[in-house]
Amino acid sequence: MANGLYGKVTPNANEVTKLTDAATPNGKIRAVVIGACNRTGNAARISIAYSTAAVVGDVQNVDWKAVNRPLEANAEYERTHQLLHAGEHVYVKSDIAGINFDVRGYEGNA
Repeated sequence: MANGLYGKVTPNANEVTKLTDAATPNGKIRAVVIGACNRTGNAARISIAYSTAAVVGDVQNVDWKAVNRPLEANAEYERTHQLLHAGEHVYVKSDIAGINFDVRGYEGNA
């Protein structure tokens, strides 16, 4: 997929979840915006990772770019101007259920 929505998910509480449907292809780079929406009346803490890990269990500590970032009740958050390189996925986590995540952007030659 060259442009548009690369994935969306509402993970369970405290569960690391792969957000992107497919990794960035070889020879390509993606410029993306990662969004989070707290649909609950409770404050949350969210975490975001970029990793070449194919499965959740292989995400390394160094891959986490935002860890336990506060997200107020009924609030939104966007992480803009992020670059994903060949083979990278986005992984997300929240300490509560009810947080929607999505990643959108465009793809070009590396």
